[in-house]
Amino acid sequence: MERKRKRLSKGERRKQILEQTAKLVASKGFKSVSIRDIARSANINEALIYKHFSSKDELLIEMYKEFLSQKPECPPVPNSEIEFIQILSSLEDLILKKNIEEPNILKTDLYVALDEYMLPPEFNINKTGTYLNWLNECINKGKKEWGFDRNIANEVYISLYMGSMIYFSLQSSITGIFDVKKDQINGSFTKMLIKTLKN
Repeated sequence: MERKRKRLSKGERRKQILEQTAKLVASKGFKSVSIRDIARSANINEALIYKHFSSKDELLIEMYKEFLSQKPECPPVPNSEIEFIQILSSLEDLILKKNIEEPNILKTDLYVALDEYMLPPEFNINKTGTYLNWLNECINKGKKEWGFDRNIANEVYISLYMGSMIYFSLQSSITGIFDVKKDQINGSFTKMLIKTLKN
């Protein structure tokens, strides 16, 4: 006798759809994924997806919100350079761990950029309360008080720092090319950023 599938609550079903969407988008890009693909992957009817999401674009936005809700909360802008380095090093460790454990987030970011979809506001350094905004505010303070180089735009510093971590995470989690132990990293990206800011 065939067992009945467990009936999921509205919240559980929504989460299931978002998880399947993330897996598919990470494997072949958002434009290449159809609602039919998502329904098949979630083993549900297409109409059920539209009960939770009005469109494919809304699915993308909600999927990103789910990713971003798992990011560490940003502390206030620190009072000293030493405090900034300590916090930055701690956040670096969390970001690297998250990206290496869940490469789908990075792969999805890359596909969305390649597909020419707009990234959500959380990826804008002016969005208050986000990691990029916190980093931007810290660099501004550093330029005024801690001797950071004023001649280079904050966006360049931030791109250098985030880009290097993203590249490392991708190589480590997806291709396995880099064989660097955790204790060998030990705030390396923070040290490189601080050195650049002080030059």
